[in-house]
Amino acid sequence: MTNPAQSVIATSVVFTQASQLDQSDTIGLFSLDDIVKQHYSFHPYAYALTSSLMQEDQVSIVAACGDLPPAEYYVTELTNILVQAAKHQNGQPLRVALSGVESSSRLNRVGCELEPAETNPAMGLRGVSRYANNAHRKSFALDCEAIKRARLGKECQNIELVIPFVRTFSEAATIIDLLAEQGLCVVPKG
Repeated sequence: MTNPAQSVIATSVVFTQASQLDQSDTIGLFSLDDIVKQHYSFHPYAYALTSSLMQEDQVSIVAACGDLPPAEYYVTELTNILVQAAKHQNGQPLRVALSGVESSSRLNRVGCELEPAETNPAMGLRGVSRYANNAHRKSFALDCEAIKRARLGKECQNIELVIPFVRTFSEAATIIDLLAEQGLCVVPKG
């Protein structure tokens, strides 16, 4: 049995790249993993932890980000995409799925060495357990900042969060706390 939200997602597109905004389809789910994969040249950790990269990689990412510091570039770009997608929904909910991919899916990106190696990534840090891990915290904070900034727009209060891989009640409590720390527990009213 499906509920109305599941039916909407099943009959609409999963937003994976900004070029989909040219289509007239309703967005059922905004995949943060796919947007980062399609839009950014570096591993998300490279934007969050630039000073931890090798010197040549630091130079490379700083040059790619233009006048903005890498973390600000990441947040600004993601915010702009979120705002466009939220406006495209014409008031309908934009469900944004936070990162849920395993670490092995990003091994080809500059900065992947900053992500701790996992023996079995498919069974390791995914979803909430990843966000709660200290190694991932700064990257998670950048994603949350982009969502928070996007929600500040009057036409963007339709952004809802989808949290992948909530495995236990304890993890459900953890994600509520983590989102509260980032200022994302309540959707602002205009």
